[in-house]
Amino acid sequence: MRPISSLLAILACASPLAAVDSPLAAARQVHDVSLAALGERPDARVGTNVRFRAVFCGVIDLFDREHSYFRPERFYNLAVWDEHAALWEAEVRGTPYTQIYISKDKLAPNEVKLIRKYMLVEITGREREVIDGRPVIEVSTIRPVERVDRSKPGAFTDQAISRVEQAIVLANEGAVDLAEEHFAAAMATKLEPSSVARLGAMRGRNLMAGARWQEAEVALDGAAAAARSLGDHDPAQRAKVLALVARCRNELAERGQGSRGAAAAAAREALALDPSLGEAYAVLGVSLAGMGQFDEARRQCDIAVRMRPNDAEVRWCLGRILDHQGRHDEAIEAIKKAIDLTPKDHRLHKSIAQAYLNKARKGGPDAATVLETALRECDIALRLMAKDGEAHWIAGQVLEQAAKDKVELPIAGTRKVADVTVAAQRYRQAVEADPALAKAHLSLAEILVAQDRREEIAALAEILAKANGDGAAVETLRKLAKPPVADVPVAPAGGATASALVPPAKAATGAPSKDEAPAKPATAADPKAAPKAK
Repeated sequence: MRPISSLLAILACASPLAAVDSPLAAARQVHDVSLAALGERPDARVGTNVRFRAVFCGVIDLFDREHSYFRPERFYNLAVWDEHAALWEAEVRGTPYTQIYISKDKLAPNEVKLIRKYMLVEITGREREVIDGRPVIEVSTIRPVERVDRSKPGAFTDQAISRVEQAIVLANEGAVDLAEEHFAAAMATKLEPSSVARLGAMRGRNLMAGARWQEAEVALDGAAAAARSLGDHDPAQRAKVLALVARCRNELAERGQGSRGAAAAAAREALALDPSLGEAYAVLGVSLAGMGQFDEARRQCDIAVRMRPNDAEVRWCLGRILDHQGRHDEAIEAIKKAIDLTPKDHRLHKSIAQAYLNKARKGGPDAATVLETALRECDIALRLMAKDGEAHWIAGQVLEQAAKDKVELPIAGTRKVADVTVAAQRYRQAVEADPALAKAHLSLAEILVAQDRREEIAALAEILAKANGDGAAVETLRKLAKPPVADVPVAPAGGATASALVPPAKAATGAPSKDEAPAKPATAADPKAAPKAK
C-alpha cells in the first residue's frame, strides 16, 4: 500500500504542472498587451487570448464578408483607439482600430449604449486571424475601466478635445495665457487618470514656457498624482511627468521658492521608472549643480548628451551646469548649440545672456563687448517672451555691471555710459512682469537704499508678500525699509536725543554732508559708540 500511496502523491503534485504546460492551458492563458503592440507583431498571437485597454470610438459597419466569417447579423463591429493615442490630433482620431468584433449574444443593445465614445475600456478576446496585416479580435468581454475612486469612469468629450487642439496651437505660437484658458477648460471635464496625466503635463509645459512657475507646479503635481494612481500601468508617462516636476522645482529654487533636493528627488524617481529618459538625466544634473555637486552634475548631463545629442533642452542644461562651475566660455558654446536647434526659445537667450554677464564679471580686455552681447541676448529673450521677469532682471544686472565698469551700451536708441537709473528701470519692469521674483525686488531695493527711498522698499516688500514670494526676501525688504537706528529718536543717558548726537547736515537730511564721513550709528551691540553718562 505504501508504494501506491507514494505514487498517487507524486501524481497529485505533478498534475497541476502538467496542466499548466499543456497546449489547452496555454491556449486559455490571457496575455496582457497593448493595442499598439498587437499591430506591431500581428502574427505573434494568432489563436491566443489577449487583454488590452482602449478608448472606445463607437459601433461601426465595416464587415469584410469576403475574407472573414464575421457577419452583421451575429456580431457588432467595434472601433477603438489605443489608450495612449493622441486624440487631440485629427489624423489619429480619423484612424481608429476597426477589426474588432463581439457577438450580439454577449452584448445586448442597451449595454452597447452604456459604453460611450472616448470611454476607456478593457477588452478581452481571441486573436482569430490576420487580415491586411492587422489582427482580427473576437471579443469575449468589454468593460469600462473604473476610476480609482470607483465612481463613474471619466472620458473625453468632443468639446474637450477641441479645446485641447486649440490650446496646443496657441502654445506653439507662444500665446501662453490663451493656451492656458483652453487647457483649463478641457481639464474641467471629468477625465480618466491617464488623460489627466498627459494633459496636465502639456499644461505644465505651457505654463513653464510663460514663466508661470507656481501655476505650473500645481498643474504638474496634479498630473503626477494622476500618473501615480495608475500604478505600474504606464511607467513611461509617469517618468515624463516627474521629469517636468523636477524641472519646475529647479526653476522655483532659482527664485527662492523651491528646493533643489526636491527637484533632484523627482528626477531620480523618473529615472528609476525609465532609465532611457534623457531629459531626466539633464534636469538631475542641473539640480545637483545648484546644490554644488558639480562633478556628479556633469556626469549626469554627459549621459543625457550621449543619449540625446540633438536635444536643445539637454544642451541648455549642460550650458547651465558649466556656467555654475564658472566655465563660462564652454557654457556659452553649449547654449549656442541649443539656440541653433531651437532659435525661438526665449529661455536659451536668457541663459546665454547670464553666461555672458558672468564672463564679463571676471574682467578681461573684451568685457565691454561681452556686456553688450549679454544685453542684446536679454532683449532677444524679451522680444520672444515680453513677460519674462527674469530676462528684465538679468538686463538690469548687465546695466549695473556696465555702470560699475563705466562701459558704453546702446540704451534708449543711443550709446551712452550706463548708470544705476536705467538698471533700476529694468528691475521695476522685472517686478511688474513677475511680482514673485525675489531677486528683482532685492536688486531694486539695493539701489533705493542708497537713495534713501524707503517707502518704495516697503511697497516692494508688500508686493512680494502678496505674490507669495520668498519669505526671507520679504523680511529683508521690510528691514531695509526701516530708517537707520541713528535716525530714530532715543533718549540715551544724560537726556540727549539720538538726533542731537548727529551732525547738523545728517540730522536734517538723513544723509552725511559732502565733507564728512558717514557716522556709525550707536547700537546696543556697539557700546563704544554710545556716550558715557556723566
